[in-house]
Amino acid sequence: MKQIGKGLTAEVFELSEDKVIKLFNKGYPKQAIRREFRNARLINSYKINGPQAVVHGDFHPLNVFVEEDGGLKVIDFMNMMRSPAEYDIARTYFLIGAVSAEFAEAYLSVMGYTADEISDYVELVKLYRKLEG
Repeated sequence: MKQIGKGLTAEVFELSEDKVIKLFNKGYPKQAIRREFRNARLINSYKINGPQAVVHGDFHPLNVFVEEDGGLKVIDFMNMMRSPAEYDIARTYFLIGAVSAEFAEAYLSVMGYTADEISDYVELVKLYRKLEG
């Protein structure tokens, strides 16, 4: 199997040209895996390649594949929810900021926001992260 992706919670391998398998890290909660599976099935039922304003919840470059035709495919809908797009931006900013404040600020700049403009959403992200455990 060829590894085609690696995130904080799992690795993704290509099984065939149109099939992949996601192997979660040992000890990752089964409840979270089931939730992601249900979310992925829901997204597939809409036949879309990316998040709509149902928010992805973990939208960053590692969760976007560039297809051979140049199209983009968004993966990993474990944390999707209904909320404004700014929540997605705040969550990604928060996650990137845990690794690099410089990259987090650059991300916000590219997205056309400032930290002040999304500060309320960042606070929601922090609260949600606490509730996630």
